[in-house]
Amino acid sequence: LNNKNLANFLLLGFLNGLLPCGVVYYFLALGILSANAADASLIMLIFGLCTLPAMLLASFVFGLLGEKFKEIMFKLSACIMIANGFYLSFLGYRANA
Repeated sequence: LNNKNLANFLLLGFLNGLLPCGVVYYFLALGILSANAADASLIMLIFGLCTLPAMLLASFVFGLLGEKFKEIMFKLSACIMIANGFYLSFLGYRANA
């Protein structure tokens, strides 16, 4: 991060895309700003445990749906992720310019 060149910003942008949503960003920042590593670990553990029921429920519901619906949703989500990747790359390019 100290070297402000295009390759570092591009790498940071791609790594940034691995975090799925703003809520994760919030709790990640909260963990980073905490007093020590134990507090940060506790924050992320509680966040993970609190999101686990929603993820399991979503997995169960999508397991009940038909294969055609899952195939359509998979393709739609792939298109959205690709579009978001282009958008985040554009934002990284604009921030560097």
